[in-house]
Amino acid sequence: MADDFALQFKSTIDKLIADRVEILRDSYPTLQWAEVDDMAQTDAVFKSEEPAVIWQFATMEPHPRSPLYRVEFMVGVKTTLDPGNYLLIRLLGEIRNVFDAGKTLFIRDYTTLEDDPQDNVDKGYVLIGSNEVAPQQFDRQSGIRYAGIVGKAVRYGG
Repeated sequence: MADDFALQFKSTIDKLIADRVEILRDSYPTLQWAEVDDMAQTDAVFKSEEPAVIWQFATMEPHPRSPLYRVEFMVGVKTTLDPGNYLLIRLLGEIRNVFDAGKTLFIRDYTTLEDDPQDNVDKGYVLIGSNEVAPQQFDRQSGIRYAGIVGKAVRYGG
Protein backbone atom coordinates (compact mmCIF):
# COMPACT_ATOMS: atom_id res chain seq x y z
CA MET A 1 0.00 0.00 0.00
CA ALA A 2 1.10 3.55 -0.68
CA ASP A 3 0.52 4.54 2.95
CA ASP A 4 2.86 1.75 4.07
CA PHE A 5 5.48 3.03 1.65
CA ALA A 6 5.26 6.54 3.12
CA LEU A 7 5.69 5.06 6.60
CA GLN A 8 8.64 2.96 5.42
CA PHE A 9 10.19 6.05 3.85
CA LYS A 10 9.71 8.05 7.06
CA SER A 11 11.23 5.25 9.14
CA THR A 12 14.24 5.25 6.80
CA ILE A 13 14.73 9.01 7.30
CA ASP A 14 14.40 8.54 11.08
CA LYS A 15 17.02 5.78 11.02
CA LEU A 16 19.50 7.68 8.85
CA ILE A 17 19.29 10.75 11.06
CA ALA A 18 19.50 8.78 14.32
CA ASP A 19 22.59 6.97 13.00
CA ARG A 20 24.27 10.25 12.02
CA VAL A 21 23.46 11.83 15.39
CA GLU A 22 25.14 8.89 17.14
CA ILE A 23 28.28 9.43 15.04
CA LEU A 24 28.22 13.18 15.71
CA ARG A 25 27.97 12.59 19.46
CA ASP A 26 31.63 11.52 19.39
CA SER A 27 32.48 15.17 18.71
CA TYR A 28 29.37 16.77 20.26
CA PRO A 29 28.42 14.63 23.28
CA THR A 30 25.46 16.84 24.29
CA LEU A 31 23.88 16.78 20.81
CA GLN A 32 20.14 16.12 20.96
CA TRP A 33 17.66 15.26 18.22
CA ALA A 34 13.96 15.66 17.63
CA GLU A 35 11.43 14.98 14.95
CA VAL A 36 9.47 18.23 14.80
CA ASP A 37 6.12 16.40 14.72
CA ASP A 38 6.88 14.74 18.08
CA MET A 39 5.65 17.61 20.24
CA ALA A 40 6.78 16.22 23.61
CA GLN A 41 10.34 15.60 22.45
CA THR A 42 10.51 18.81 20.39
CA ASP A 43 9.39 20.94 23.34
CA ALA A 44 12.15 19.56 25.55
CA VAL A 45 14.79 20.00 22.84
CA PHE A 46 13.77 23.58 22.08
CA LYS A 47 13.81 24.52 25.77
CA SER A 48 17.35 23.16 26.11
CA GLU A 49 20.49 25.18 25.43
CA GLU A 50 22.15 22.12 23.87
CA PRO A 51 22.52 21.84 20.09
CA ALA A 52 20.05 19.60 18.29
CA VAL A 53 19.40 17.99 14.93
CA ILE A 54 15.77 18.43 13.91
CA TRP A 55 13.78 17.09 11.00
CA GLN A 56 10.28 16.83 9.62
CA PHE A 57 8.72 14.58 6.99
CA ALA A 58 6.59 16.71 4.69
CA THR A 59 4.99 14.79 1.81
CA MET A 60 5.12 11.72 -0.35
CA GLU A 61 2.79 11.97 -3.32
CA PRO A 62 2.35 9.67 -6.32
CA HIS A 63 3.96 11.54 -9.21
CA PRO A 64 2.72 10.96 -11.79
CA ARG A 65 1.33 7.77 -10.20
CA SER A 66 2.35 4.84 -8.01
CA PRO A 67 4.97 3.29 -7.95
CA LEU A 68 6.67 6.66 -8.66
CA TYR A 69 6.57 9.32 -5.93
CA ARG A 70 7.73 12.85 -5.20
CA VAL A 71 9.04 13.25 -1.64
CA GLU A 72 9.81 16.29 0.49
CA PHE A 73 11.24 16.60 3.96
CA MET A 74 13.39 18.96 6.00
CA VAL A 75 16.51 18.39 8.05
CA GLY A 76 18.04 21.04 10.22
CA VAL A 77 19.88 22.16 13.29
CA LYS A 78 19.05 24.24 16.36
CA THR A 79 21.78 25.95 18.36
CA THR A 80 21.83 28.32 21.30
CA LEU A 81 24.72 30.44 22.55
CA ASP A 82 26.43 30.06 19.17
CA PRO A 83 28.13 33.37 18.28
CA GLY A 84 28.66 33.56 14.55
CA ASN A 85 26.54 30.43 13.99
CA TYR A 86 29.69 28.36 13.50
CA LEU A 87 28.30 25.30 15.28
CA LEU A 88 24.99 25.61 13.46
CA ILE A 89 26.68 25.70 10.05
CA ARG A 90 29.07 22.86 10.91
CA LEU A 91 26.26 20.58 12.16
CA LEU A 92 23.94 21.51 9.29
CA GLY A 93 26.64 20.51 6.83
CA GLU A 94 27.07 17.17 8.60
CA ILE A 95 23.37 16.32 8.54
CA ARG A 96 22.89 17.59 4.96
CA ASN A 97 25.67 15.26 3.78
CA VAL A 98 23.42 12.30 4.57
CA PHE A 99 21.03 13.57 1.87
CA ASP A 100 23.38 15.01 -0.78
CA ALA A 101 21.76 15.86 -4.11
CA GLY A 102 22.29 12.98 -6.52
CA LYS A 103 22.52 10.37 -3.75
CA THR A 104 20.40 7.21 -3.92
CA LEU A 105 19.06 5.90 -0.60
CA PHE A 106 17.35 2.56 -0.18
CA ILE A 107 14.03 2.54 1.67
CA ARG A 108 13.42 -0.11 4.31
CA ASP A 109 10.74 -0.68 6.90
CA TYR A 110 12.44 0.11 10.21
CA THR A 111 9.12 0.14 12.07
CA THR A 112 8.98 -3.67 12.24
CA LEU A 113 12.68 -4.52 12.28
CA GLU A 114 12.78 -5.35 15.99
CA ASP A 115 9.79 -7.67 15.63
CA ASP A 116 10.95 -9.37 12.45
CA PRO A 117 14.58 -8.96 11.33
CA GLN A 118 13.70 -10.88 8.15
CA ASP A 119 11.69 -7.81 7.10
CA ASN A 120 14.93 -5.86 6.58
CA VAL A 121 14.65 -5.81 2.80
CA ASP A 122 14.61 -2.91 0.39
CA LYS A 123 11.09 -1.60 -0.25
CA GLY A 124 12.25 0.90 -2.86
CA TYR A 125 14.65 3.76 -3.21
CA VAL A 126 14.78 7.54 -3.34
CA LEU A 127 17.01 9.66 -5.53
CA ILE A 128 17.72 13.00 -3.85
CA GLY A 129 17.13 15.77 -6.38
CA SER A 130 17.80 18.88 -4.32
CA ASN A 131 19.09 19.83 -0.89
CA GLU A 132 18.68 23.58 -0.39
CA VAL A 133 19.26 25.61 2.76
CA ALA A 134 16.43 27.91 3.84
CA PRO A 135 16.93 31.27 5.57
CA GLN A 136 17.73 31.15 9.26
CA GLN A 137 14.86 31.22 11.76
CA PHE A 138 14.85 32.02 15.44
CA ASP A 139 13.01 30.62 18.45
CA ARG A 140 13.67 32.77 21.50
CA GLN A 141 17.44 32.42 21.95
CA SER A 142 17.91 29.60 19.44
CA GLY A 143 19.06 29.83 15.86
CA ILE A 144 17.39 27.30 13.56
CA ARG A 145 18.32 26.42 10.02
CA TYR A 146 16.71 23.84 7.76
CA ALA A 147 17.55 22.30 4.43
CA GLY A 148 14.62 21.36 2.24
CA ILE A 149 15.16 17.98 0.60
CA VAL A 150 13.22 16.99 -2.53
CA GLY A 151 13.52 13.70 -4.33
CA LYS A 152 11.90 11.03 -6.45
CA ALA A 153 11.11 7.63 -4.97
CA VAL A 154 10.27 4.30 -6.54
CA ARG A 155 8.33 1.62 -4.64
CA TYR A 156 9.24 -1.97 -5.48
CA GLY A 157 6.49 -4.41 -6.25
CA GLY A 158 4.27 -2.15 -8.36
